[in-house]
Amino acid sequence: MLRPFLWVSPLLAVLIWFGVGRGLAPLRRLATDIPDRDYNCLSPVSMRDVPQEVAPLVRELNALFSRLDNAYMRFSRFTSDAAHELRTPLAGIRAQATVALRSPDKARREHALRQVLKGSDRAAHLVEQMLLLARVDPNAIATSFKPINLRQAAPEVVDEMRSKATEQGLELQLEAPQSVSVPGDLELMKLLLGNLIGNAIAHTPSGGRIQVRLERRQNRVDLSVEDTGPGVAAAELERIFDRFYRHPDNQREGFGLGLSISQRIAELHGAKIKASPGQQGLRIQITFLDSDS
Repeated sequence: MLRPFLWVSPLLAVLIWFGVGRGLAPLRRLATDIPDRDYNCLSPVSMRDVPQEVAPLVRELNALFSRLDNAYMRFSRFTSDAAHELRTPLAGIRAQATVALRSPDKARREHALRQVLKGSDRAAHLVEQMLLLARVDPNAIATSFKPINLRQAAPEVVDEMRSKATEQGLELQLEAPQSVSVPGDLELMKLLLGNLIGNAIAHTPSGGRIQVRLERRQNRVDLSVEDTGPGVAAAELERIFDRFYRHPDNQREGFGLGLSISQRIAELHGAKIKASPGQQGLRIQITFLDSDS
């Protein structure tokens, strides 16, 4: 009885070997394709002849490549824009330093040196904003959220920004009649509000007014900053949160990073941020879920 089995078993072994080899061929192609890729090649892996059992793995791998490619493109665009924005103040510093070295006129030298200081401050401000933007990491910060009383935090930020507003001839007002709490990171929340107020100061002409308002509405908390500046055209409202965005008519200081940082912080806190026309200028509102409701 064993003799037929002895004759058949080699044939079965060959068929099993052939079947397994054929079934694993797509995995071998996958294992060969990935190591042979260049480090920046993130194109999808071909789904041709991929067995049904392996298809979910390949789809997830392609989804990972897509996310990495998008992240790489954002990083490349960010570094390119950063280099462009840094080039302007650095070129100004070099030009003014040359004037200070060569000019025989003392008053002109002093003016050039003041411009050098101003340009270095602008460059330092840009670098600081870039570092802050990189620091807003959801995985590192979300676990540290605690209830924050915005009624106490907002006046501190307004008081810090008031001197800058006064220097620009602006009136800075705060309206926060109620005590409201939201879960979050206190320092990031202050940074968010400070950026919004700083943006309003940069775009509001002397003699204008900036209104900071904190309101509770049913199950949400609204924090808004409204100025009496020239406002922003409807077509540009969505773009003001882009990194390094600058309005075509804006000749004032500002690198378009402050609002991008604010947007990222708002999203980290599960809040929505929206820009809309105010009664005269621009109104930016952040909506939080009310933890007290």
